[in-house]
Amino acid sequence: MTDHLIQLVGPGGAGKSTVGPALAKRLGVEYVDLDDQFKVMAGSISGYIDTCGYAARNVDLYGDLVRKIDRCAVFALSSGFMTYPLDIHSNYGRYRADIATSPMTFVLLPSLKLEICVAERFVGR
Repeated sequence: MTDHLIQLVGPGGAGKSTVGPALAKRLGVEYVDLDDQFKVMAGSISGYIDTCGYAARNVDLYGDLVRKIDRCAVFALSSGFMTYPLDIHSNYGRYRADIATSPMTFVLLPSLKLEICVAERFVGR
């Protein structure tokens, strides 16, 4: 399923939205940011979380978007996507395993310093 995706996984500030579009342009393929697509679907992520929860719908959206990609694409995922409970969605375990084992998945970190990598980031709020 994900063999045609270059997946960039990382926390906010790691460079997914900088590296992703540049890589997609260089390869001549589509760039998809899961958070941006969620905002198109639901508006404010924070507002959606407050009223409806988030993880299960985000997993649904991931599955929908991946199925629509018929050739290679660069796909950005927040590292939080990889931390949901396995029972949050019937397909989540398979999706997470596919992402984790794909040779086309790259984890981006905002720094090589542990303290910076694990710090909660509030950029733009």
